[in-house]
Amino acid sequence: MRVSKHVLGMLIMLVLASLACMQASAGALNEGQGTRDNPIAPRKFARTGDYEIRALSTIRPVTADNYTAPEGFEFMKVQFEVKCTKSEAEICDLTDLQNNIKVVSNTGILYTADPETQLDKPLAGEILGGAADAGWLTYVVPVGMTIDQALAQYGMDGANLIFFKLP
Repeated sequence: MRVSKHVLGMLIMLVLASLACMQASAGALNEGQGTRDNPIAPRKFARTGDYEIRALSTIRPVTADNYTAPEGFEFMKVQFEVKCTKSEAEICDLTDLQNNIKVVSNTGILYTADPETQLDKPLAGEILGGAADAGWLTYVVPVGMTIDQALAQYGMDGANLIFFKLP
């Protein structure tokens, strides 16, 4: 009976540790970096509970064949690389991450990826734990607006934010 209580206690500790990792703040996961005032450096991976992410390239303005930006706006294309840090038997869905990766203006306005704009290699699909893949997301942003950061939302209900500089 004591052995089973001991095993149960260890399992509870493992579950609690896993939940704590998923909810860990950006600063705790990234050596004090990852806040809006202290973002992760360009092209360096930012860690979350389930994946690592970095921006590889930024192109602005971009011409989209299938869509015209509204008056006063333009397309901005950002290439992201995501590394799945789950176990090898688990899946990271890159398509699900699209709405959780936003670009941030210098005034604090967030812009979500535009799903209507078709790209050659979008950030989409699934990868297994330990794998990495890169792809593009397109944003509709005001012409002339300074946008030099991105953020990723993670954790339960996207409650945690991690900021990183765009290249």
